[in-house]
Amino acid sequence: MTPNEIFEFLNKNPFFFLATSYENKPYVRGMMLHQTTRNEIIFTTTKVGDLYKHLKMNPSVELCFSDKKLQIRISGTAEEIRDKPELKIEIADARPFMKPWIEKAGYKPIAVFMLLNPFAVTWTRETSFEPKEYIQL
Repeated sequence: MTPNEIFEFLNKNPFFFLATSYENKPYVRGMMLHQTTRNEIIFTTTKVGDLYKHLKMNPSVELCFSDKKLQIRISGTAEEIRDKPELKIEIADARPFMKPWIEKAGYKPIAVFMLLNPFAVTWTRETSFEPKEYIQL
């Protein structure tokens, strides 16, 4: 797959599982992608949950996107984006379920992360036994 095909797949399948490691224990969570463009994979969490603490202690992550036939795993380093407060507003506007949180606490508890140096690995049943191809995004 080309990087463009991967980004197209991510946009069509924005739900993913995020794997982290904290104190030598693995953690996996279901997440929603905020946006992805060439060289930009952005997701969000809150600063009050365990995920934020895990990302700050160990920012190495893997994201797993899939549909019924294809799985794409993307590894990289999660870096918090602090210099774009307008991005928090955009994210909250796209997720109506966040409105009560924003009304109560404002935008300060929202943490936005970008995946740096991402590379992808694809998997299908047909390619299970083939060597992995690492695709720099």
